[in-house]
Amino acid sequence: MIAGFLVIKRILTVRLGIHGWIQKSPTASGVPSDVTHLEESLTSFLVGDLDFGVYVYVSIATLIVHLLFFRPVGFVASSAGNGLVGTIPAEISVLNMLENFVAVTNLIGGTLPSSMGSMSNMKRLILQTNLLGGSIPDGFLARSPMELMILSDNQFLGDIPSSLGGIVTLTQLQLSNNRFEGTIPKELGNLELLQTLGLSENIRLLGSIPSEVFGMANLNNLYVDGCKNIGGQLDANLGGLSSIEILRLGGTGLQGSLPSTLFALTTLVELDLSDAGFSGTLSEDFSLLADSLQRLYLQGNSFSGTIPTAFDFMSVLSESMELATECNLYTQKIDFNMRFPSL
Repeated sequence: MIAGFLVIKRILTVRLGIHGWIQKSPTASGVPSDVTHLEESLTSFLVGDLDFGVYVYVSIATLIVHLLFFRPVGFVASSAGNGLVGTIPAEISVLNMLENFVAVTNLIGGTLPSSMGSMSNMKRLILQTNLLGGSIPDGFLARSPMELMILSDNQFLGDIPSSLGGIVTLTQLQLSNNRFEGTIPKELGNLELLQTLGLSENIRLLGSIPSEVFGMANLNNLYVDGCKNIGGQLDANLGGLSSIEILRLGGTGLQGSLPSTLFALTTLVELDLSDAGFSGTLSEDFSLLADSLQRLYLQGNSFSGTIPTAFDFMSVLSESMELATECNLYTQKIDFNMRFPSL
């Protein structure tokens, strides 16, 4: 029994450590005595024993039903595995004060219950690296003040709902490494506060990157790499990404020459255009990115002509640039001794 537990009125946040130990952030004042039995039950079946290699797997459904009494505003199981298995029950919607639901690297499967989509206080939904599947319901959490929705590394199917573009409070939307189909919704371009959009490794996504996405002025990170069926040419609106730092478009079906608007992205730290269908000559305007660009990946394309002399003087580029120029059709080679005099 945790000292002082009998004066807990309400558990605000339930946190599970790496082996399921439960921690609490309570407010003070009395609690019915039967809650102490619930606390003892929770503690006993959440404990993993490091000494004997015993790991107790816990049903996420059972855990949530137990938490209905406490009505926490946060559920955080963010360590590398907490032994959570099973499916998220429809009863989670009863936890109507829940703001943070975090369960990373577990074995939670099934689908997102439709009742969960009506929760109106959710700010952070982070369920990365689980076994969740099915589709994300249209209108999911549309009435909530969502800031972070991170559902990467699962098995979600179907279209990416256009209704996500209506959750205007989102700052991170990460859907990478799933099985989404259809096109990238242009409505995502309405997310004016969005800083990170992750769509990597969704090999069933089709079409092109909407021009509306290239107009997201506050976006810092755009990940579309590994979406091999995303094609077309880079939109001239690319220059609208005025805050972009990491732009990963490698492993896609994008093709054609690089637009001049690319060189307006003077905040770029990493640019990955590798293993795509880009062609044409490389512009001397790469020099406009010299102050910020540190990682540049161009291998696996059909660039031709001479390598820009601008590369010789972009000392901020990491050594990875030497590998990043392979497999193109240059008529000369870059002088890496000039570019990296200190190596």
